[in-house]
Amino acid sequence: MDLGAALLPVVLDAVKAVLAILVPWILARGVAYLDARIENERITTALDRTSDAVADVVEELAQTVVDDLKEDGRFDLEEADALKRKALGKIKHNLGPKALKEIRKTFGLGSQRELDEALTSKIEAEVRRTKGLARIAEAASVVED
Repeated sequence: MDLGAALLPVVLDAVKAVLAILVPWILARGVAYLDARIENERITTALDRTSDAVADVVEELAQTVVDDLKEDGRFDLEEADALKRKALGKIKHNLGPKALKEIRKTFGLGSQRELDEALTSKIEAEVRRTKGLARIAEAASVVED
């Protein structure tokens, strides 16, 4: 009997044993990677949808309500609070219950109050960002004149 022929079954058994260990491990790592990618995509989508909804509503209210109130000299803290509540309601309506549930799950917001606080914080940040952009645009127009 040839030495190669005698070793072939031993080598094949060793390769099978190694593959029996490696293949499930590789598959498990692949599944874990895909799960992480899916979770990352879910979080990114929730963030994007929330940010877009907040930006759209803040811009809408700025154009349709805030500018007129400022022109008439009627924009005060009371109006600002009322507009913040209105913005919160519009954002929640625009996102819908399914997206709101996903946002709560994604960011670990246990209660409706926590969700409202998080969205209100986003509203305030967007208002601040929008004011900053308006100041930049105003300064740019002064420079051009």
